[in-house]
Amino acid sequence: MIRALIITIGLTVFWVGSGISQPSSQIEVEMDNIINHYRDSLGIAGLSVAIIQNGDVQYKKSFGYANLELKVPMRDSSVYRIWSVSKQFCAVAILKLEEEGLLKLDNTIDSYLDSIPKEWNDITIQQLLSHTAGIKDYLNDYPEGKKRNYSAVLKIM
Repeated sequence: MIRALIITIGLTVFWVGSGISQPSSQIEVEMDNIINHYRDSLGIAGLSVAIIQNGDVQYKKSFGYANLELKVPMRDSSVYRIWSVSKQFCAVAILKLEEEGLLKLDNTIDSYLDSIPKEWNDITIQQLLSHTAGIKDYLNDYPEGKKRNYSAVLKIM
């Protein structure tokens, strides 16, 4: 999965930095060839790629299988279990919000989230970023049946 992510980022940089004036069908053929080459050579079962430039989707396609055994093709709507792959992107987003003055790393998370367990009220954003908050299993520690409310976070964005 990490290889696929690195390849996708590399392809995005390659594509955005070159040949934008080429006809889109030529770019699509080139992208398909590059992605299929790396997918085959690295043994990646399936992946999805999207290239967005200035808010417009320039290229979006899925390759391979979501389930090899059942031959279920990968689709744009396929759900990925990304686990820890997204941590660094989340950290960068948080640091950009801090840079823009929209949050402070020393603030506690209850300043932004109002439906968290009270045991988490003193946890700072910095502690979450540095994995020193002491939350061992957020999926299973969250009170059963309690609705999560992210409205405060959405107001920031």
